[in-house]
Amino acid sequence: MDATATTAELGKTANKDQAEAKNTFVRLLGLDGAKEALALQVTAADQVLHEVSRPVPELNLIWII
Repeated sequence: MDATATTAELGKTANKDQAEAKNTFVRLLGLDGAKEALALQVTAADQVLHEVSRPVPELNLIWII
């Protein structure tokens, strides 16, 4: 976000990480590479969540009138 948001949105000086030469994904991979890496991680996390999730059994509701 430091590379794409404004100072007002961040609540800190925009591009401060770059100015301080911090090792960020954007600095290491470029903005497009960082976005691609994020998309891959989100996809991997989503797949794992689907693998470990169990279906919720259907509830048989009995209505008493």
